[in-house]
Amino acid sequence: MIGWQAPTQGWACLNMDGSVMLSQGSAAARGVLRSDEGLFIDSAATIALLQGDQTLHPHHTLVNSIKRQLKQQWEVHIMHVFREGNYVADYLASVGHSIPVGIQIVEITSSMLNH
Repeated sequence: MIGWQAPTQGWACLNMDGSVMLSQGSAAARGVLRSDEGLFIDSAATIALLQGDQTLHPHHTLVNSIKRQLKQQWEVHIMHVFREGNYVADYLASVGHSIPVGIQIVEITSSMLNH
């Protein structure tokens, strides 16, 4: 059975997919970031947190640690995942044709997680 697989412990997984509708002259791409426990990582909030001055944020020590880590060399693995194992990203890419350009927060329902 093909399905989403969690990354190795300590890793995060970015699943992305694209969609093209030639009849509309439209292309869209979306992605979803998950932890090794399968939890969705709110990338919009994360980006805002990492781009701003977080001196007064209650977790500023952690945020500054992440900023330092982002400057390090990374090991990245790229691999193909069938649509059936990438259902959430596939869904987001297909609805992306009707979503305005930019960072969007979309509610994920439990029925989507069963794929």
